Amino acid sequence: MILTSLQFLLFLAFSLTLYFVLPRRFQYIYLLIIGVVFYCLSATPWTIVYLLAGVGITYAGTLLYECTGKKWIVYTAVLANVMFLVMLKYLNLLGTTAARFASLFSIDLGYTEVNWLAPLGLSFYTLQLIGYILDCYWGSIQPEHNFLKVALFASYFPQLTSGPIVRFEQVKDQLFEQHRPCYQRIVYGLWRILWGFFKKIVIANNLAGFVDFEYMVPFMYQGLNIWIATAAFCLQLYADFSGCMDIILGASECFGIVLPENFNVPFFSRTIQEFWRRWHITLGAWLRDYIMNPILKSDFSYNLKQFCVKYLGKKKGKKIHVYFAMLVLWMAMGIWHGSSWKYAIGEGLWFWLLIVLGQCLVPVGKKIVKFLHIPTESFGWHVFQSVRTFCCFMVGMVFFRAVNTPIAWQILQMGFSNWQDGVTVLTYFTSGMRVVLLVGMGILLVVDTMKYRGISVRDWLAKRNIIVRWGIVYMIGLFTILQAIA
Repeated sequence: MILTSLQFLLFLAFSLTLYFVLPRRFQYIYLLIIGVVFYCLSATPWTIVYLLAGVGITYAGTLLYECTGKKWIVYTAVLANVMFLVMLKYLNLLGTTAARFASLFSIDLGYTEVNWLAPLGLSFYTLQLIGYILDCYWGSIQPEHNFLKVALFASYFPQLTSGPIVRFEQVKDQLFEQHRPCYQRIVYGLWRILWGFFKKIVIANNLAGFVDFEYMVPFMYQGLNIWIATAAFCLQLYADFSGCMDIILGASECFGIVLPENFNVPFFSRTIQEFWRRWHITLGAWLRDYIMNPILKSDFSYNLKQFCVKYLGKKKGKKIHVYFAMLVLWMAMGIWHGSSWKYAIGEGLWFWLLIVLGQCLVPVGKKIVKFLHIPTESFGWHVFQSVRTFCCFMVGMVFFRAVNTPIAWQILQMGFSNWQDGVTVLTYFTSGMRVVLLVGMGILLVVDTMKYRGISVRDWLAKRNIIVRWGIVYMIGLFTILQAIA
C-alpha cells in the first residue's frame, strides 16, 4: 500500500473512525490488528512470520534475562535479530564479495545469488527490537510482559514502512493509553499529511523523471549537467523521504501518538556533521547510542587510546579511538542504506572522512576566518557554508544514485571535466514542469525557513483568519491533486 495512494487515505479514515469508538482496553489491540492488515495489504503476507519471529525472540530474550540475569541470553537475542537482517538483506553482498575475493587467488566458490522475499520494514523494526533488548539489558527500561504490546511496538502501522526508528520509552505510554478524538490534533495531522503529499507528488515525482533521465544515460550529459542532475536528486530524495515522514507523523498524530521527528531542514546546515544531525535523525541517534557509544566505552577503545597517546603523543593520539568508533558507525550507516558497497563508500566512508577532516582542520579554519575578518554570523557566510555542505553531500549522493561503484567513479570524473558544453540537460523540462517545480520549491523554501527559525507553520496557519487559513490549505490540496492526475 503506497502512502500517497487513495487506498492509504481510505484505510486511515476507516481505522481512525473505529479506533475512537473502541473502549480503552481494546485500542492498542486494535492498532496491532490493523498493523497486521496493513502489512498484508502492503507486502507478501506470509513474510510477516519474520516479523513475528523477531518479536518472539525479543520478548522471550528480555524476559529470560530479567529472570536469570545471564548475559548470553541478551547476546543470543541480539544476534538472532542481526542474523535475520543479514540473511534477508545482506547475504548476497557477503556472498559475492567473498567470491570475488577468492577469485583473486584462483578459487571458485561457486556462489549463486539468492532472492529471498524480505519482510516489510525489516531494517526499521529490526533496529527497534535490538534497541529494546539493549535498553532492557542496560536497565534503561523494564521488559514488557505483555507480548501483544511488544508486537505493537514493532508493527505500529504508520511507521512500519519507513520509520522513524523509535525507542520503547518514547512511545510506550502513547501506544497503550486511551485516546479520544481531538479536533485540533486531527486537523493538524491531516494538514501534515497534505504537506507530505505535496512534497512527494509536486516536487519529488517531477524531479524523479529528470534524475532518471540523466542517470540512465550518464555519459550523454557531462560536466555541469551531472551536478545539476545530482542536485535535483538530492532535492528529490529530501522531498520524497521527508514527505513520507510528514505523512507518517501526521497519520500517527491523528491517533494521538506523537512520533519523533526525522528531518529538520538539513539543507540549512553549516557543516556535514550538523547536516547528519538534521537528516534521518532517528537512524543517526540509534547508531550513536547502540554502536558508537558502546565501542567508546569498551576496553578495546580504552586500550587503543592509551596506545595512540603513548606512541603519537597526547595531542595527536587522544582522538584516534573516537575516529575509529565513528568509522564503524559510518560503515554501518552506509551498509544500512542498501546491500552494496557503493553505499558504504558514498553514505559511509565519504562522510566519515569529511567529518574527521573537519574536526582536524578546525584550528586552521578559525585562523583563516580571523585573518580574512569574516563575520561568522552573517547571512552571507551562512549561505556559503550551507552551499559548501550541500556540494559535499552531492558527492556522496552520486554513489547513492549510480547503478554501481565503477559507474559512480566515472560519473564523478565526468563531473569535473567537459564543462565547456554548458547546460543542456534542462531541456528535459517543459515550461509547465518548470513553473510547477519553481512554485513547489518556493513554497518548500518558505516553510523550511519558518521551521529553521523556530516557527510552527501549523500554529501560524491556525492563527490566520478562516478565509486565509483554508484558502492556503485548499490551494495546496488542489495543486497536489492536479499534479497527481496529470
